[in-house]
Amino acid sequence: MKNKKGQFYVLTAVIICSVLFMLLYGREPMQKINTEFRSLYNNYIYESPIVINNAIYHNKNLSNQFKNFTASFIRYAKEKNINLGVFYMLKVDDDIEAANYLNDEINISTINEILMSNNHIRFKIENYNNMTIYFKNVTYLYNITEDKVQFKVLFIKQ
Repeated sequence: MKNKKGQFYVLTAVIICSVLFMLLYGREPMQKINTEFRSLYNNYIYESPIVINNAIYHNKNLSNQFKNFTASFIRYAKEKNINLGVFYMLKVDDDIEAANYLNDEINISTINEILMSNNHIRFKIENYNNMTIYFKNVTYLYNITEDKVQFKVLFIKQ
Protein backbone atom coordinates (compact mmCIF):
# COMPACT_ATOMS: atom_id res chain seq x y z
CA MET A 1 0.00 0.00 0.00
CA LYS A 2 2.90 2.36 0.79
CA ASN A 3 4.39 1.89 -2.70
CA LYS A 4 1.09 2.76 -4.33
CA LYS A 5 0.70 5.87 -2.15
CA GLY A 6 3.89 7.39 -3.59
CA GLN A 7 2.80 6.55 -7.11
CA PHE A 8 -0.54 8.24 -6.46
CA TYR A 9 1.18 11.52 -5.39
CA VAL A 10 3.47 11.47 -8.44
CA LEU A 11 0.54 10.80 -10.78
CA THR A 12 -1.51 13.61 -9.13
CA ALA A 13 1.39 16.05 -9.50
CA VAL A 14 1.78 15.16 -13.19
CA ILE A 15 -1.95 15.65 -13.83
CA ILE A 16 -2.02 19.03 -12.02
CA CYS A 17 1.05 20.22 -13.94
CA SER A 18 -0.51 19.10 -17.23
CA VAL A 19 -3.78 20.91 -16.49
CA LEU A 20 -1.94 24.11 -15.50
CA PHE A 21 0.20 23.94 -18.61
CA MET A 22 -2.85 23.51 -20.86
CA LEU A 23 -4.69 26.40 -19.20
CA LEU A 24 -1.80 28.84 -19.35
CA TYR A 25 -0.15 27.85 -22.62
CA GLY A 26 -2.96 28.97 -24.96
CA ARG A 27 -3.29 32.46 -23.55
CA GLU A 28 -1.82 35.38 -25.37
CA PRO A 29 -0.22 38.05 -23.27
CA MET A 30 -2.35 41.14 -22.79
CA GLN A 31 -1.41 43.99 -25.05
CA LYS A 32 -0.13 47.07 -23.32
CA ILE A 33 -2.45 50.02 -23.57
CA ASN A 34 -0.71 52.81 -25.41
CA THR A 35 -0.55 55.36 -22.62
CA GLU A 36 0.78 57.99 -25.02
CA PHE A 37 -2.36 57.78 -27.17
CA ARG A 38 -4.60 57.77 -24.11
CA SER A 39 -2.81 60.88 -22.86
CA LEU A 40 -3.26 62.62 -26.23
CA TYR A 41 -6.95 61.76 -26.24
CA ASN A 42 -7.43 63.08 -22.71
CA ASN A 43 -5.55 66.28 -23.56
CA TYR A 44 -7.65 66.87 -26.69
CA ILE A 45 -10.90 66.31 -24.79
CA TYR A 46 -9.70 68.59 -21.98
CA GLU A 47 -8.42 71.40 -24.23
CA SER A 48 -11.33 71.45 -26.72
CA PRO A 49 -13.86 73.18 -24.44
CA ILE A 50 -11.20 75.73 -23.47
CA VAL A 51 -10.60 76.61 -27.14
CA ILE A 52 -14.36 76.85 -27.74
CA ASN A 53 -14.97 79.01 -24.67
CA ASN A 54 -12.05 81.34 -25.47
CA ALA A 55 -13.23 81.85 -29.04
CA ILE A 56 -16.75 82.67 -27.87
CA TYR A 57 -15.56 84.92 -25.04
CA HIS A 58 -13.17 86.92 -27.26
CA ASN A 59 -15.67 87.08 -30.18
CA LYS A 60 -13.29 85.25 -32.50
CA ASN A 61 -14.25 82.99 -35.38
CA LEU A 62 -14.95 79.71 -33.57
CA SER A 63 -14.63 77.65 -36.74
CA ASN A 64 -11.15 78.97 -37.58
CA GLN A 65 -9.95 78.78 -33.98
CA PHE A 66 -10.99 75.15 -33.70
CA LYS A 67 -9.53 74.20 -37.10
CA ASN A 68 -6.20 75.72 -36.08
CA PHE A 69 -6.30 73.97 -32.72
CA THR A 70 -7.01 70.57 -34.28
CA ALA A 71 -4.37 70.97 -37.00
CA SER A 72 -1.70 71.95 -34.46
CA PHE A 73 -2.77 69.08 -32.20
CA ILE A 74 -2.32 66.58 -35.03
CA ARG A 75 1.14 68.04 -35.79
CA TYR A 76 2.02 67.67 -32.10
CA ALA A 77 0.92 64.01 -32.17
CA LYS A 78 3.12 63.37 -35.22
CA GLU A 79 6.09 64.78 -33.30
CA LYS A 80 5.39 62.03 -30.76
CA ASN A 81 5.32 59.46 -33.60
CA ILE A 82 1.58 58.89 -33.31
CA ASN A 83 -0.40 59.02 -36.53
CA LEU A 84 -3.58 60.59 -35.27
CA GLY A 85 -6.90 61.00 -37.07
CA VAL A 86 -9.68 63.30 -35.93
CA PHE A 87 -13.22 63.86 -37.13
CA TYR A 88 -15.24 66.43 -35.27
CA MET A 89 -18.60 68.11 -35.39
CA LEU A 90 -18.96 71.51 -33.81
CA LYS A 91 -22.54 72.72 -33.32
CA VAL A 92 -23.26 76.39 -32.71
CA ASP A 93 -26.94 77.33 -32.61
CA ASP A 94 -28.42 75.38 -35.56
CA ASP A 95 -25.23 75.24 -37.64
CA ILE A 96 -22.91 72.25 -37.56
CA GLU A 97 -19.42 72.25 -38.94
CA ALA A 98 -17.91 68.84 -39.62
CA ALA A 99 -14.19 68.45 -40.28
CA ASN A 100 -12.46 65.28 -41.44
CA TYR A 101 -8.78 64.89 -40.50
CA LEU A 102 -8.87 61.12 -40.97
CA ASN A 103 -6.94 59.28 -43.68
CA ASP A 104 -10.12 58.20 -45.45
CA GLU A 105 -13.53 59.53 -46.38
CA ILE A 106 -16.33 59.62 -43.87
CA ASN A 107 -20.02 59.18 -44.64
CA ILE A 108 -22.44 61.44 -42.78
CA SER A 109 -25.58 59.50 -43.61
CA THR A 110 -27.93 61.80 -41.71
CA ILE A 111 -27.38 64.50 -44.35
CA ASN A 112 -26.42 62.04 -47.11
CA GLU A 113 -22.95 63.54 -47.56
CA ILE A 114 -19.51 62.00 -48.04
CA LEU A 115 -16.74 64.10 -46.54
CA MET A 116 -13.33 63.49 -48.04
CA SER A 117 -10.12 63.56 -46.01
CA ASN A 118 -8.90 67.03 -44.94
CA ASN A 119 -12.21 68.68 -45.84
CA HIS A 120 -14.83 70.62 -43.93
CA ILE A 121 -18.54 70.98 -44.40
CA ARG A 122 -21.11 73.26 -42.79
CA PHE A 123 -24.80 72.45 -42.67
CA LYS A 124 -27.92 73.38 -40.75
CA ILE A 125 -29.65 70.96 -38.48
CA GLU A 126 -33.40 70.84 -38.76
CA ASN A 127 -34.30 68.43 -36.00
CA TYR A 128 -32.38 67.22 -33.00
CA ASN A 129 -31.59 63.55 -33.15
CA ASN A 130 -28.75 61.16 -33.69
CA MET A 131 -26.16 61.87 -36.34
CA THR A 132 -25.05 58.65 -38.02
CA ILE A 133 -21.46 58.53 -39.21
CA TYR A 134 -19.79 55.68 -41.11
CA PHE A 135 -16.03 55.31 -41.18
CA LYS A 136 -14.38 52.16 -42.56
CA ASN A 137 -17.57 50.08 -42.20
CA VAL A 138 -18.08 51.10 -38.56
CA THR A 139 -21.15 53.06 -37.47
CA TYR A 140 -20.84 55.90 -34.98
CA LEU A 141 -23.89 57.58 -33.46
CA TYR A 142 -23.71 61.08 -32.03
CA ASN A 143 -26.62 62.52 -30.10
CA ILE A 144 -27.27 66.13 -31.08
CA THR A 145 -29.34 68.05 -28.53
CA GLU A 146 -30.81 71.54 -28.38
CA ASP A 147 -27.81 72.93 -26.47
CA LYS A 148 -26.39 76.09 -28.04
CA VAL A 149 -22.83 74.75 -28.40
CA GLN A 150 -21.82 71.10 -28.72
CA PHE A 151 -18.68 69.26 -29.66
CA LYS A 152 -18.55 65.66 -30.93
CA VAL A 153 -15.33 63.90 -31.90
CA LEU A 154 -14.01 60.67 -33.41
CA PHE A 155 -10.39 60.26 -32.33
CA ILE A 156 -8.49 57.39 -34.00
CA LYS A 157 -4.92 56.17 -34.07
CA GLN A 158 -4.28 55.42 -37.73
